[in-house]
Formats: sequence, C-alpha cells, structure tokens
Amino acid sequence: GCVDLAVQLCVTQACCVLQADPICVDVPPPVCEDMQGIPQGPDTGCVDMTIACCLPDGRCVDVDPICCDDLQGRPSPIGAPHCLGDQNQNEVDDACEAPHVEQACCLPNGACVHANHMECVERGGDPQGPGTICRDIVCRLIKWAQPPLVSPQSPIPDCFWGWDEYSVYGGQQIVADDWTCDSELPVTDVHWWGSYRGWNEPVPPPVAPDRFHLGVWTDVPAGPDNPWSHPGEMIRQWTVSRQELNERPVGCDFHPHADLIDTCFRYDFVIPQDQWFRQGPVCEIYWISIAAVYIDEPAQGVWGWKTREYFANDGAVAVTIPTNPAVEDEFREGYPLGDPPSILWDMAFVLTTKADLIESDPAPGDTLPRLRGNIVRLVFNHDISVPGPGQVLIQEMLSGGMFGPDLSPSFTFALQSDAAGDPRILRIQDSGNTLANETWYAIRNVGAWPAVMPFVLQYPVVYGDSDNNERTDALDVNDIWLHRVDPAPDASRQDVNADGRVNAIDVNDAWLFRTSQAPPKPSGH
Repeated sequence: GCVDLAVQLCVTQACCVLQADPICVDVPPPVCEDMQGIPQGPDTGCVDMTIACCLPDGRCVDVDPICCDDLQGRPSPIGAPHCLGDQNQNEVDDACEAPHVEQACCLPNGACVHANHMECVERGGDPQGPGTICRDIVCRLIKWAQPPLVSPQSPIPDCFWGWDEYSVYGGQQIVADDWTCDSELPVTDVHWWGSYRGWNEPVPPPVAPDRFHLGVWTDVPAGPDNPWSHPGEMIRQWTVSRQELNERPVGCDFHPHADLIDTCFRYDFVIPQDQWFRQGPVCEIYWISIAAVYIDEPAQGVWGWKTREYFANDGAVAVTIPTNPAVEDEFREGYPLGDPPSILWDMAFVLTTKADLIESDPAPGDTLPRLRGNIVRLVFNHDISVPGPGQVLIQEMLSGGMFGPDLSPSFTFALQSDAAGDPRILRIQDSGNTLANETWYAIRNVGAWPAVMPFVLQYPVVYGDSDNNERTDALDVNDIWLHRVDPAPDASRQDVNADGRVNAIDVNDAWLFRTSQAPPKPSGH
C-alpha cells in the first residue's frame, strides 16, 4: 500500500527523553528526535502514571512504563509506583529490592526487627514488605502466622511461590483456610495477600473490589464419612471497604498452575474493638474465609487470595455453596485446594492480637513507699516486648480527671520471665526520686503501646509506708527495724531509700516521714 509519509511524520507517538529526569511526551517523531528522545513507534502513547524503574547500578527513577526498557531498567519487583529511597542504606533503592532483602519484620511478641522475608517467616513473624523499616511500622502480637513463601526452585525466585485463587463473594466460589486457636486472646487484626489475575502493574486494576467480606467458621474435622476437614457454620463476619485496608504492592507471585507473574498486594484489616473475635477457653480449630466483593465482577483481572505451600492442620478449601454466606449459614459443597489435587495448599494470612494486663505488683491503689527507685511489675497473658518511648505514660493525677507531664523518661523498663520462663512481666523502676510524697500517679497505656490492651493503674506515694496501710507511723518504723537485713529483697517495702539493704538509715527515713498519709484521690479519676 501507499503511505503518506508527511502525514505519518506528523502523527504523535510516545517519546522517551532520557535526560537526568527522564520524561515521556507525546510528539511527532521529528520533534522527538530534536529533543534527543527515542520515538516508541506508531500507536503508542504516554500514560498518566509512573513506575519505579530499577537501573543496573541500583538506582531508581520514576518514569512512564514505556520508557523503562530504554533506560536498560526493569520495573520494580514489588510493583512500586514510585522510588522509595534507600532507607536501609544498602545502596539499592528499596523499590528495587526483592523479598530476600531485609525489611521490617513483626515478631510474635510484638517486637520489630529487620530481616529478609524468609528469615522473618522462619521466626514466626509477619514480614511487612520490601523497603519497610521498623520505625514506620506498628507491630502487634501474632496469634497465627502463615505468610507467603518464596522458593529457590521457582523459575522466578524473586516472586512469591503460589497463585491467586479466585475468591469472590457471590461468585463461583469463596476460599477458606483453618487455624488453631491456642489462647483466649481476641483476633484484633487480619492481614492477607492477594493479586489480580494477569495484572502486573503497581496499582490495582481500574475495576477492583469495592469491599471485602471476611468470615469466621467452626470446624468440621475429617472422619469416616468426611475425607477432608472443612468449614462448618459461619459464626462471625465483617464487610470492609477496600480503601480501609492499606492495599499496597509488596512483590509479585508466580506458579506454573497459573503461568502468570502478577503483582502481589498486602491488606491489613484493623477490626473495630467492639467487633473483635473472642473465642472460648478451649483450644479449637476455626476457619477464616476472605472474598472480594464486586459491584460488577470484571471479565479479566479478577482478585484472588494468595496461596502458599501447606502449613498446618488441613489444607485450604474452596467453598462453592454457599458463596454469599452470612452468620449461621453452613458449608454445603466445596473441595480442597491442591496442585496437584493430592498435594494440599494453604492460604497466606496472619492474625494478630493484643495482650491483656492480668496482674500488677503492687496492686492498683496500694502505696508506693520508697523515696526513690519505686518498682512496679506488670504481668500479661502473652509474651511481650519492652514498650517504646512514650508508649506507657507515667503521670501525676490532677483534679478534674487531668494528668501532668509524662515522667516515663525518668523510669527504666525491662522484660522479665514468669515462673514458666515466658517473657510476660514488665518491670518499671524509677531511676531516681521522681515521684513526690503524698501524691497520686497513674501508669497508663492509652493505645500507644499497640501490642497491649489499654490500661490505667493508679498509685498514691507515701514514703516509708512499709505495711501498706496508706500512712507512715510508728508501726512502720518498728516494722523496718525488725526487717533490718543486708541485702534486702528486690523492691522491698522496708528499703525506703532503695539502696539494696534495710538498715538504720531506712528506719530514720521512716521516722522523718512518720506523719505522711495518702491524700484523697484527685477528682475525676
């Protein structure tokens, strides 16, 4: 055929201008060449988005996707839409780091460390994704963790090993997986991974789920008439907007089952406190289902829950009836997920929780008797880590329900083990003589310590009150005299000056404060 060359040269197409800050512009080829750019060919055009393009030297540039190849780059392996900077200072932009590079890792006790993805998984942790650092992460206690895995046998070892299993509420099927409940601590958060079939961009496709439906089910164990276990009855459900789930790209996934490389996204559901799932005191197996809710399900790029190799209990199950379950509905039909069918697979999800304060020594309302070095021990029902600065407040109680400035920087916080050897005791000690006599103080977690439920403990300070009757008198002086030993037990009420022994100095201190007594608690508390 005959082509009008003049017309063709005037038709715009994408042009990659590879300057210090690469740009893409839609201009005719001659104009592109005048700009020292690279024409991308007929019927091409720049798009209204950028990707993080990873260069061979570890640098990263934000550029139109069509221009990344001309820079000898590759799209971010975690699907990042923008470069993230080198937060972990390893000379590679965090957007260009695959899961084997160090990232923030939330450990079972709520502490955060930096580890690569598989190191974090092996420690029972919850990997937060490439480029994350602990100072930006809020970790909670882990109740159950089975994150996605990478596999050295994969032809794409930088991607998670597994596929996205179709799970759409009201669609062909939803997917459920089981977990073992080994404590009464509530499920306060759900975290999971998923992707859109055939979609490898760093942002969700144009038609994405409007919401997600999550459900908790009882367990029907395998038996003579039931070759595989499956969900029983749905006993709790939540529906949450996708916009509330902190959806973000954290890598890619690949498996020959699907033969596609998809961008893998992570989701975090913080359950409102009045909707936490609290199970009974008996250790049981439960199931959780997670399904996308579409207004109109698209023909392509449908969401699926991320699979991972078998972890525990029975494998995951596809529920085909019902696919739009509500509380009290029961499982009727479905099948176990496997590839091949004889090899079970599980789903990628993490359940987190918060510890509860179960005891304190001294008990709330008891006096703190020492001139300096007062000690309070808090006992929890789960392993904990030491709270960060400002996460536990120590403040004078003022009238009208008000509080004074935070005094916690003058205290030391240390972890101790309980009788079973578990790290569940927080020892709080005054580093000096911060607390004033005949004054009420509160030790508070108002939610800043994310791994622990909020609590408030109130104590009056009465110097020398060795018998804990809210006043210091001759009985206390006599009691301290009778207990004069060297050394004194840790936090001894008779060791008034906190020097590690009870002697005449403590007797004298008690005598000096023999008229002290606890004041009325300030109003509003």
